[in-house]
Amino acid sequence: MSTWYNRHRSVGPLLTYNDHHSVFRQGNCTDGNIAIQSDTVTADRTRSYYLEEMYDVVTKSFRAAIRAGAIINNPMIHTYESWTRGDINWTGSKPANCPSTPYKDYTWEGTNNTLPVSPLLPIDQELLDSLIAEASTAAKAKLYASLVPGLVILGELRETLQLLRSPLGGITKIIGKSKGSVRGFAEAARSAWLAGRYGWRPVLHDIEDIMEATVKRNRKRLTARSNASGSSTAESTTSLTAASHANSTSVRIATHSYSVRCGVLANIKTDSGYVSGLRLRDIPSAVWNLLPYSFVVDWFLNVGNYIEASVTSGNVEILAEWVGTDVISNQTETITPGQYSDYTSNPTSPAVNVRYHRAKQRSPGLPSPSLTFKARSINSLLSGKDWRVIDAIALLSGKRPSFARTG
Repeated sequence: MSTWYNRHRSVGPLLTYNDHHSVFRQGNCTDGNIAIQSDTVTADRTRSYYLEEMYDVVTKSFRAAIRAGAIINNPMIHTYESWTRGDINWTGSKPANCPSTPYKDYTWEGTNNTLPVSPLLPIDQELLDSLIAEASTAAKAKLYASLVPGLVILGELRETLQLLRSPLGGITKIIGKSKGSVRGFAEAARSAWLAGRYGWRPVLHDIEDIMEATVKRNRKRLTARSNASGSSTAESTTSLTAASHANSTSVRIATHSYSVRCGVLANIKTDSGYVSGLRLRDIPSAVWNLLPYSFVVDWFLNVGNYIEASVTSGNVEILAEWVGTDVISNQTETITPGQYSDYTSNPTSPAVNVRYHRAKQRSPGLPSPSLTFKARSINSLLSGKDWRVIDAIALLSGKRPSFARTG
């Protein structure tokens, strides 16, 4: 563990135990009687395991330092580890082949098996790094962005005025020309949807930004936060010898869920350019937002946030940055037994082990802004549970109405 940490706390390991029962029988070629050769109960077999640990940093005179205005941004890691062995009931037999081989069978049963629980399959580190890049870039974009996107509002002023002059986006005209045709109504509905999503909604957001700017125009400190999440699945099949059963099969399936939270604490020097969004540093992001269909690219890539985060601002003094990650892993391991010794009948009931791991971590600092795919946004769009599915259909089904803003 890193030397950053000067305190360690733990709970466990906590263990539970159960008995394990095995019976071996063998027949007699002379009279066919089956006699028990051994009947064993093995006590205190480990059934489950749990360990919780935390590593963090203790700052001397913490409360006094906070009262004095100090910014304390310490690292921390908190892990949870547990596993449980599933029940087992394996039976097998070998028919008599007298006189050379008598009949014999065996039974292994119990409330837990004795098979080792395999290690957890690795997480998708590339996906986790991408989520960190997405969240950290978005946090810095919020940090440097002006209170009001003034250049964007000016660039879209013509479309906004046209929308205000024709609130219904020319739907009545379209319906009139269509003479009641289905195609005409479909075009009207498409235009109305786009007008609402990319006409009225941006206008209302601009009004909200202006109203918030009147409240925040004298703010001196800002905490900019952003988050990202995703999931991955890993699977592995291996052959092993399990409890003297050769050619057994172990199938591990692990699901990993990732939650990332990034933040920046900064002092803000409020000036007219920062409030209005009419600074030189606002030009690159305004150009991107004014490009037709740039918002569609932002569904998949964080281009807008990358541009905003890459152009720093002289009115911002960063005090602290941090990355928080929470990775939860659940793994199921199914062990199907193979051949046992010289027995010809293999058991069919598998043993199922489960493993759980969770790691919550906070680290000071943020990586530099970078371009990355937006995993959650893409998954949401592909799942069909997103309004943007309708947006895409409307955008692809015909010419964009002139009153629909796309910035």
